[in-house]
Amino acid sequence: MDRIQFVKAQAAVLAEVRRIVPDEAAVLQQYEQLALDTYDAFAETGRQFHAWPLWANFPDDYARPPESVPTPILARWREWRAVRQSLLQRNPRLELYGMMREIGDTDQFNSWPYYQEQAIQDWLDRGEMNPLPFSDLKGIVTPAFYARLRELRHSIGGWLYWKDIRDGVVFLPEDEWQQLRAESARTGYLDGRGGRTFKI
Repeated sequence: MDRIQFVKAQAAVLAEVRRIVPDEAAVLQQYEQLALDTYDAFAETGRQFHAWPLWANFPDDYARPPESVPTPILARWREWRAVRQSLLQRNPRLELYGMMREIGDTDQFNSWPYYQEQAIQDWLDRGEMNPLPFSDLKGIVTPAFYARLRELRHSIGGWLYWKDIRDGVVFLPEDEWQQLRAESARTGYLDGRGGRTFKI
């Protein structure tokens, strides 16, 4: 992908995050610039990169990382990890978003647990880790993971769910989320796996 394509792809990857934490524009701009500078550092080598999600750990996430990562770029990626941790601590919605993405990945290697948000919320509200409402193929669900999810569920005052292809993942305050759940139960829409989808 050329530079223009990369810039567009990186902006698209972060668009969902920007909607979830609209007050963090400066930090997200910093990350976007780091991604672009990394792309530029390797452009002359012909190495192809895709846009990086917020949770990327360059170059550790690559099975075959670039042979020579410029020291300033590597240092900035290491610094970014601390910045990202601070960002998550300030924004429990974003931390939940990241953990839900992990669930999507461990269940079906997806970027989100599509149409399972209701079942996951029920699982957390039940207060018992087992049985899981999804497949944990990567073994990420531990008592600590479950406990943290429960804390986030009760601290953000609502829930995250995938709305549609245009809006992606959105946050709904608890009362609106419960109204959407009730509407889903009334209409009976199914996602083919026995769970509920949502009427938009």
